[in-house]
Amino acid sequence: MLEHVRVGRHQGFDRIAFEFRNGTAAWSARYVPKVVHDGSGKPVPLSGRAFLHVVFHRASVDRPSAGGPDIVRTPRFPTLLQLKEAGDFEGVVSFGLGLRRRVGFRGFRLAGPSRIVIDVAH
Repeated sequence: MLEHVRVGRHQGFDRIAFEFRNGTAAWSARYVPKVVHDGSGKPVPLSGRAFLHVVFHRASVDRPSAGGPDIVRTPRFPTLLQLKEAGDFEGVVSFGLGLRRRVGFRGFRLAGPSRIVIDVAH
């Protein structure tokens, strides 16, 4: 269960941390020409010129109420301009990251609390 999405600016990189309850989900991240919303297939409008699609399997979003709003962050950091939820359907949760340009990135797991972290270079 995805509980929190946090973004932070650091020296040399911007960080996105996806915090999970009871361990992290299987995940993937890749550059795509555009991010589409799971289910509808409609484009997800994102700031930026490059787009990362981050997907979590066997996951769902912990929302305060059913049908609550999608998760959106617009930090306008050096590289990370915007993050938007692109789906939460049948155990698959996805996000689009709008970046200023295509840069190197890395993803990894952290514990205490359980997180998937994506760092994008400046």
